[in-house]
Amino acid sequence: ALGDRAGAVVVVEPATGDVLVLVSAPSFDPNDLDRERFAQLSADDRRPLLNRALAGLYPPASTYKAVTAAAALAAGWGPGTTVDVPPGGFIPPGETQPIRD
Repeated sequence: ALGDRAGAVVVVEPATGDVLVLVSAPSFDPNDLDRERFAQLSADDRRPLLNRALAGLYPPASTYKAVTAAAALAAGWGPGTTVDVPPGGFIPPGETQPIRD
């Protein structure tokens, strides 16, 4: 699914919350994990020992747009509402990282 890229894929059944897919890449074979292999994995810049699906921190991206749109509609905003976003993105109160997506 991710090819040579590092990342994570999580697929959840919306109706139940059941996790259907949980993938982290790059990965390793835990059946082939001796001291030498562990040292190699620990030194790998791609960090294959990190389970990105469970421990990675990622912005919500496009999946959160539906929630944002629902909140905007609930606040009375519509398709004709103009929102001025400063160059570099919107920085929510109390935060330091801008929202660019």
